[in-house]
Amino acid sequence: MGNNYKTLACLSCLIIGMIFTSFTINAQDVFEEWQKQQQKEMQKFKDEQDREFMDFLEKEWKEFQVFHGLIADETPKPIKVPVADSIPHKQFPDTTIIKDIKIPIPLPQREVELKDTLISPDAMRGKLLHFTFYDVPLLISYDEGFEEIVSTDISEKAIASFWETISNSEYESCFKQARNYKEQMRLNDWGYCQLLYEIGKVIFQDSKNYANLFIWFMLTKSGYEARVGYNEKEVYLLLPSEQIFYNLPYFTSENKNIYVISFDIKITSIGSLFTYDGNYPGADKLITLMIYKSPNIKDNIIKKEFKFIYRETEFTINAKYNKYTVDFFKKYPHTNYEVYFNAPLSPVAYSSLITELKPILQGKSEAEAVNILLRFIQTAFDYKTDDEQFGEEKCLFADETIFYPYSDCEDRSVLFAYLVKKILGLEVIGLDYPGHVATAIKFHTDIDGDYIVFQDNKYIVCDPTYINADVGMCMPEFKNVIPEIIQLQ
Repeated sequence: MGNNYKTLACLSCLIIGMIFTSFTINAQDVFEEWQKQQQKEMQKFKDEQDREFMDFLEKEWKEFQVFHGLIADETPKPIKVPVADSIPHKQFPDTTIIKDIKIPIPLPQREVELKDTLISPDAMRGKLLHFTFYDVPLLISYDEGFEEIVSTDISEKAIASFWETISNSEYESCFKQARNYKEQMRLNDWGYCQLLYEIGKVIFQDSKNYANLFIWFMLTKSGYEARVGYNEKEVYLLLPSEQIFYNLPYFTSENKNIYVISFDIKITSIGSLFTYDGNYPGADKLITLMIYKSPNIKDNIIKKEFKFIYRETEFTINAKYNKYTVDFFKKYPHTNYEVYFNAPLSPVAYSSLITELKPILQGKSEAEAVNILLRFIQTAFDYKTDDEQFGEEKCLFADETIFYPYSDCEDRSVLFAYLVKKILGLEVIGLDYPGHVATAIKFHTDIDGDYIVFQDNKYIVCDPTYINADVGMCMPEFKNVIPEIIQLQ
C-alpha cells in the first residue's frame, strides 16, 4: 500500500513538473513574441520620426546673421603683478590643526590597457576601421552604406538626404560603440564630440563637412540638441550649451545662443549661414562643458620641479603630469570659470602634489597651511598674461598650469582652490573681479583680514597671484570692489 502511495506521488510530481515546464516554455514564447512586437512598434515609431524630420529638413531653412564671439572680460590684466609689503610673521588665533592628510589610494588597474587597441564590447558589424584618439588605438565598425552618402552638393536637400540614408542604415552598432568608448575613456560631452568628429573624419575620408553631419546625427540620436548650418562652401556643427563658448561665432535662436563649433581650425568670422529653428523630437539635452572626471587616456608621465620659500625655508616640490591630459585640454573651448574651478586634477598630478605637500602641511594650523599653499602658487609659478603667452585669452585647467611655463591670475586661483579643497578640506569660492581673479576661504576659526560675505558666511580673501601676500590680504585696487562669486561644487 505504501509503495502505491509513493508511486502515485511520484507520478503526480512528474505530471505537475511537465505541466509547469510546458507553462514556462509557453510563457517564455509569449514574452519573446511580445518583446519582438514592442521592438517592431518602437522601430516603426523611430522611422516615422525620422521621415517627419527629413521632410522638415527639406523646407524649414532660413538665413541667420552670425555675430563675432563673446568676450569673457575686456578689462586688461596687469602685465606685472604686485608684491605685498614685507610684514612680520602673523600669528593667527587658529586652533584648528591639520592632522591627517590622506594620500589618495592608487587607481585600480584599467580594465583595458590603453596601450592596446580598445575594442567596444558591442558586436561589430560591417566595415572595420582602425584610428587613434589622443594616441589611443581604437577599432570601430560601420555600415558601408555610410560611404555612399558623400556628395559635393551643399544644400537643404543634400543634408536631408544624408539624414535619410544614415537613419535607414545599420547605424546602431556604430552608435553603441562610440558610447562605450566614451564611458571607457571617461569623456565628458566635449570629449564625446571630439571622438565623434574623429570617427566621422575617418569614415568620410577627411571630409569636414560630412564629419560635422555625422556628429550632428549621432549627438541628436544621443538626445542632445544639435543643429547644422551651411553657406556656400561649408557645413557647420551648431550647438547650444549650458555654458558660454567665448570667442566663437554665434547667433540667437529661440532665446538661446547657438555656437558655431570647429575642432580643427579657429573660426573668426562667418557673416551668415542657413539653418533651421527647432530640433529632433526628444533631442533637447544641452551639452555641458563641465568636467567631473579626468579623461582616461594614455599615459605620458613627465616630472617638473617647483621651488618656493616660506618663512626663510626653501621647499622643492616634484610634480608630475600626463602630457596626453594636457593635449586634451589644449583643444578645449574657452568657457565659464566654474568649469575650470570644478574640474579635477588628473590622478597622477594630484597624487604627486599631495605626496610632496603632505609633510609640509601636516601639523600646521589651517591658516598657516593656507599661507604655505599661497606662497607655493605665488612664487613657484612664473607670471605672464594669456596675451603674452598665447596671443589670446585662455584659462588653464590645473594640469595645464603645471605644464605651461607661465600662468596668470585665474590659472593660479584654479590650482590653489583645488589644493585647498582637496588637501585641507576647506570651502573655497572664486572671486571674479574686473581684470583679476582670486579666491576666498571659509575657515573654521575666526581670522582677521579682508573678507567677503557669501550666503551668510565669512570667506577670507586669499590671493594666489599677489606675491608674498598672506591670508586676508586683498590687492589694494580691489579692496572696495565687489566681485562676482565663482562657486565650487
